[in-house]
Amino acid sequence: SYWQPLVAPATGTVFGKSLQVWQKKVRETLSLPDNKPIIMVGHQPIFFHPGILIKFIAAQRLAQQVDGQLVFLVVDHHVGNNGVIQTPKENVKIATIDSSVAMKNHPRVTTATTLEPFTAALETANGANAAMQYANATVELMSPWVTVNHVVAAGDLLHSAFGNEIVANIQSNKKHCVDSYNNAVANFPESHVPMLQDGDLPLRKVGDEYAPRALLLTLLARLVGCDLFVHGRGGKKYDSVMEQWCKVWLGVSPCNATMATATIHLPMEYKTLTDARRDYYSPPFD
Repeated sequence: SYWQPLVAPATGTVFGKSLQVWQKKVRETLSLPDNKPIIMVGHQPIFFHPGILIKFIAAQRLAQQVDGQLVFLVVDHHVGNNGVIQTPKENVKIATIDSSVAMKNHPRVTTATTLEPFTAALETANGANAAMQYANATVELMSPWVTVNHVVAAGDLLHSAFGNEIVANIQSNKKHCVDSYNNAVANFPESHVPMLQDGDLPLRKVGDEYAPRALLLTLLARLVGCDLFVHGRGGKKYDSVMEQWCKVWLGVSPCNATMATATIHLPMEYKTLTDARRDYYSPPFD
């Protein structure tokens, strides 16, 4: 396929070690194989729409072609009211979630009402916190179409050996990191990535811990976590900023990324007002 030649790890040297060494160490920490290509898809731990599902479908097909593994990178520091599901008729509250607490710091949820198949998936999903519970429930819901080989939390990637070095470098040399970040943002205004303001870093505080902003998360993923990252439309656009930032800041380029998206319409019939009037006033024909 067109994507197969894109599957390859990032190369170069960062913090005095080759990326190959960092990749082996990080993948061992995350219980990922270091002898198979890793195809990665990232998203928040929520029940998402088919436009996200198609990323996983495309990634798995590629993983099968290259004898690789599909990894779901979970943005476990996500904050939001994920206990409500929108249906064509109403919003259904299936769980109580404190939207002021990061999902990784939120305890497992119990279902508040029955809305299948979401309720059963949540009740049976593994996960020590709400983030991983939702992520594993989503993996189960995707199972008719996709087999996810590994589920990895963003927090675990940040706190890997390489992630710790990145954080230390950010804190010890803030000016170079932030200047190269903002210069990259300025070169891609269409990405709509906000500039870092005074005191901001590519990290942000979530509770008592640091969490990576979007660009730092995909930088980590594409340098040491995977051999190809599959984005949606939004991610592919903002990651152009990350690629330039990474090259200027660290002197290396991440592995390749590609994009998959889809739009599926509900099977609902509708008429324009003109057509409805015409049908109503037209006499029946025998």
